[in-house]
Amino acid sequence: VQQAQVAHGKSALQVHYAAGAARAFAFIVASHLPDALRQHCFGRAYVYISPKMPAGPDVLVTAGTPGFPLSNFLEIGVSGGKNVNLSYQQNDPKTPPRQETMERGGPYPVGRWFCLEWEFSDQPDKTTVWIDGELAHEASFVLSFNPKEDPLKKVPPSEGKSSDLVKNFTEFAFGFRYWGTSRNDFDLYYDDLALGTQRIGPIAP
Repeated sequence: VQQAQVAHGKSALQVHYAAGAARAFAFIVASHLPDALRQHCFGRAYVYISPKMPAGPDVLVTAGTPGFPLSNFLEIGVSGGKNVNLSYQQNDPKTPPRQETMERGGPYPVGRWFCLEWEFSDQPDKTTVWIDGELAHEASFVLSFNPKEDPLKKVPPSEGKSSDLVKNFTEFAFGFRYWGTSRNDFDLYYDDLALGTQRIGPIAP
């Protein structure tokens, strides 16, 4: 926690990623989410990226089962260094096989504070993201296999499972994860983070 770069108030969280670091992650995790947020929740955070993100996928925010990253969760990140990235990740070894569904959305700001808002739903599984109050992207997720018949048998999305994939949001995490090797130092800042049962909205100027 530092006081040099803040959106509001006196302090903000800084996540520093050093050049040469590879496949590393650091998250603050809120476990045992209240029952009101287990199947449907909203969130807001002010985010500052400096100087820019590396080529993705880069993970920012997740909500899912215990044990991240070996868990099932909905994820918000950025991809390719320029696009919002939304996905469902099935990584829990108790629910094989591993699978992910992913969608890229529009651009995100760098070099300034912006308001990132989201909606996570597990029934059906869907994520919506707003940036500075404007819709950035929304995505619904479907598992394309039938584990009751054959875990490796792919099925059309119209026949796949699209609800209760996570099976309740037990944990919420925010921070940073990068799958590659960073060529440069960069910093990610979080401020004014909140969770709720309805859209929270930006802080009034």
